[in-house]
Amino acid sequence: MMKDLNVEAHIKVMTDATTGKSIASRRGLGRVRHIDVSNLWIQEKVSTGEIELTKIKNTYNPSDILTKHLAEAEVRSCMEMIECHFTEGRSELAPKLDSA
Repeated sequence: MMKDLNVEAHIKVMTDATTGKSIASRRGLGRVRHIDVSNLWIQEKVSTGEIELTKIKNTYNPSDILTKHLAEAEVRSCMEMIECHFTEGRSELAPKLDSA
C-alpha cells in the first residue's frame, strides 16, 4: 500500500515460478538456503493480504517481453496483456525539438 501518498492500491503479483510463489507464501526459510532474511518481508505482506500471489502459465507471462527474445506476435500479445499499445510520433507532452 502507498498510504503515505494517500493512494490505496491492490498489488497482484503474477508468477510462473512455483518455487518463488511457495517461498513467498510460507513463513520463514524452511529448507531454502542462501537467502537474505531481510528479503522475507514479502511473506508478511502475502500473509496479511497486502500482496496477492497468483500462478500463471509460462506461455502467458507478460514479463517475457523484458526477459526473452520474442517474435512480433508474442510481443504484441504481451503488450495486450498489460494494456499497452504502440503509437507513432512524439507525445504532446514531450519537449519541442528545434528544426536544424
